[in-house]
Amino acid sequence: MKRIFFTMLLLMLCFSFPVFSQSSTRISELLETKTVTYGQFSYLVATMLGLKNDSASYDEAFNALLNEGYMVQDAAASDAVDTEGAAFICAKVWNVHNSVLYMLFPSKRYALRMLRSMELIPEAFEPTKTLSGREVLNLFSACIEKFEGVES
Repeated sequence: MKRIFFTMLLLMLCFSFPVFSQSSTRISELLETKTVTYGQFSYLVATMLGLKNDSASYDEAFNALLNEGYMVQDAAASDAVDTEGAAFICAKVWNVHNSVLYMLFPSKRYALRMLRSMELIPEAFEPTKTLSGREVLNLFSACIEKFEGVES
């Protein structure tokens, strides 16, 4: 009985590693990226929300967020993510309404001002600054920690 149990456990572990390796490969790729695209950013959000699985392409993730209404309307999957765009997506995903101006006029500008006031985005980041992989992951982690109560 023990032999069967350990054999099954070993087989499950062997087949589960390829599933997790793709996700970690994408995260490693993102960390090394100097300029993150909306497709890459969408992949993080779509997999977190369960809209797409780890094997989805960046374009599939982008289209899923676009269909759900989370995406910046004037963006393409291959466009670089700027500070305003990332703030807008984060505000939409976590349904943040801590600003009267953002509630009245839900736009990238007011989403950025709101997340800056919450100290999730540094004041030094210009609205049109393109974000690197590390900056995107820092923002993503800070939002998860703040809005979902998960400590890293």
